Amino acid sequence: MTSITQYTNTYPQSRPAAAHTQSASEEKGQFKLPDEAVSNPRTFDLSQTTPMSELPEEDYQMLLDGMQRMLESMHTRIQPGDPRLLEPYAEIVVDGRVIATVDNNGYIGSDVNLHYLGIDMDAISGGNLPKGPERAQVLAEQLARAAGGSVWVRSDTALDQATYDRLEQPRAVVDWLAMQADPYNLNLLKIMQARAEYERHSTAPAVVGKQEGTAG
Repeated sequence: MTSITQYTNTYPQSRPAAAHTQSASEEKGQFKLPDEAVSNPRTFDLSQTTPMSELPEEDYQMLLDGMQRMLESMHTRIQPGDPRLLEPYAEIVVDGRVIATVDNNGYIGSDVNLHYLGIDMDAISGGNLPKGPERAQVLAEQLARAAGGSVWVRSDTALDQATYDRLEQPRAVVDWLAMQADPYNLNLLKIMQARAEYERHSTAPAVVGKQEGTAG
């Protein structure tokens, strides 16, 4: 199987993970969800900590929002778009050899390390155009100039920008039924019910008993 190296030039290069520093909430001594709850949210027993339903409003909402986003992400899948988006737009040819391809999205693929050919990939920007055939054309021309080669537009699979814009794009799809049936979601519902009960008791007016005296 041929190994394809992808270059998109739209994302910064990865950096080493920074050392952990205390967050503002940790410095203030605010509630922090235990590491075990983050790494294994389905099995962590929240009863081992301060009840989440009784936290200050800001902390409660912060945790609830984070847990809801995590639940949704666990049931989110990327639905592929039209397959024509991934078909070749152009090939870059040097001395009769195809050194790279650019697909209709404007993503570069190659089975060789283009840096070894003296190409500065950091300078291949695509003119900061959004993804699509127009970006693919600019990228192909930049690559060809850098490599001293030529651009061969694949007329059988290359799209124009107007056609590309009409095609279905990849999109994130949430499986709401599976998410609602997830035990983690049921746990969240229990937390919200407990919060409502806690707030009801917290805001209920105190009952003052009436003490009757006995006449002497």
